[in-house]
Amino acid sequence: MTAYQNNHLIELEEYFGGLINDDGLTNKQALAKVKETYGEHGHEYIADVIKKEEQLDNGIIVDYGDNL
Repeated sequence: MTAYQNNHLIELEEYFGGLINDDGLTNKQALAKVKETYGEHGHEYIADVIKKEEQLDNGIIVDYGDNL
């Protein structure tokens, strides 16, 4: 089950990235497309990814990766 979930999340992130990079949509526009295609759970997951990336960019949290 975990492998399926991971593959699904990767697919979501790739879809969102394609909307941003290939189609030139804004985060808000791309989130709306994600919600249409993947539903509320997909929308919520990508919104959390965006929030984490914004926090990393602003130096609010530090990501040390897997090398703890």
